[in-house]
Amino acid sequence: MKNTIKTVYRSIAWLALATVVMVSCQREVRQETAPGKPMTKVEMDVFAPGSDEAVTFLADKDFKAWTSIGSLEDRFTACEVPQASLENMTTAALVKSIFRYPLNYIIFAYDEPLNAVKIVVDNSPLHKELLQREDAGLVLAKCFAASDLEYADEMFVEYFIAYCHQSWQEDEGARSVLSEAVKRKFEVRAADEEKYSVYSLMPLYSIGEFLDEPLMASASTSTTTIYTPFVQALEAQILTDMTTLEKTNVNSVYVSQYPNATFLSTSTTKYNCHSYAWYNQNPNNNSIWLTSLNHNVVFQLSKYWTNDLYRATTADSAKVVFYGRTEDHSAMTSTTSGKYVSKWGAGPLMEHSPDDCPYSSSDLSFYVEDPYQHQGQSQFPRYDQQMISGEEGILINTTHTYTANANYRHLTLVWSAEPLPGIPAGQSINVVNPYTCTFTANEYGAYHLILKGYYEGMYVVFQEKLIVVYGN
Repeated sequence: MKNTIKTVYRSIAWLALATVVMVSCQREVRQETAPGKPMTKVEMDVFAPGSDEAVTFLADKDFKAWTSIGSLEDRFTACEVPQASLENMTTAALVKSIFRYPLNYIIFAYDEPLNAVKIVVDNSPLHKELLQREDAGLVLAKCFAASDLEYADEMFVEYFIAYCHQSWQEDEGARSVLSEAVKRKFEVRAADEEKYSVYSLMPLYSIGEFLDEPLMASASTSTTTIYTPFVQALEAQILTDMTTLEKTNVNSVYVSQYPNATFLSTSTTKYNCHSYAWYNQNPNNNSIWLTSLNHNVVFQLSKYWTNDLYRATTADSAKVVFYGRTEDHSAMTSTTSGKYVSKWGAGPLMEHSPDDCPYSSSDLSFYVEDPYQHQGQSQFPRYDQQMISGEEGILINTTHTYTANANYRHLTLVWSAEPLPGIPAGQSINVVNPYTCTFTANEYGAYHLILKGYYEGMYVVFQEKLIVVYGN
């Protein structure tokens, strides 16, 4: 069904900003890519009190050295700034450093972008220091209003502002600045559908949720039901895809950030990592966005390895790998030894080493297919209560069409019909396709029409329908 998110922002007056503040923020943001002396946790000198200089990260000075760092944990370490230096920096310097933080790109890799922001905040003393400042909200708002950022930085900063809404929500000055800035940026993106999809509108909408009067935001999402191999239902979504420009921007970010990984297929919001790893490995024919949590915030992904096709195993024999609930990422093992294949959120499909990716590999779980682990167990075959569509009462010697209401894409399907006890066998069926058959009976009575699903010989599920045959 269609869920439409619609909210309306009333225009709120923009407080006049001091010209010097806007010019300063604009100048510093535009100069953010200028090379400088690298500052690492070990090498960086302590800033003088009140320093307004943004941090120069390793990624700014030596990008090749930066990208040689594979694991997410080590990249966070490479971005650390001594606490004494952070305390000596002005709030504006902290904000400008966050605007060009080297790990902003992970915003595209997580199904829920605010989870990416939380991971950064939890692992970055820089971000924690800013959130302790009393003037964080107003300074953040002013610099954001004057900013002109690269796409990855822009998306991260906007979600970061929504994440730390408590720092500005009660500050009328910050709220007014943000309201006008969000409205202006939203209008630009909404007016250019060739460049921007709803994917680029959503971070602004996230900020708007904490403002009094949101701008108009509209996004259509179709919800659907898919099934595990052994027919357990999961909630999924069908999302509007990104524009060509958005895909190109995100592709270039990850190709440059991970030169040792192999690009396999373009960025898209048609499918995500869980959908690729567990449901459908064809990137050209997958339009399912599968989240690990359902709408009731219940962890549904575990259905794949609970009374289903998969069971836990070791790294050596794994087919699918789950990175843990914090990272919320799934991957498949590759035919290339020691490599995984995974879809990086809305980003591209990549082949990569287990830790050469935008996710921590500290909590991996491994799974392998084992269709016979449940052989003979009482829960199989499962009865699917979805009714087979078609007439329940039919005339003798007439042909009627019946269709199964399911998508058992992993199973081999077999149609059959059986008379109830005492009824002569006078039925026949013709299979039109795996989900459709025709039924005819030349004897009066009642018949069970049955659809059975098998996985490599394992009887997994069945549907049935009672058909009554009568005369004129």
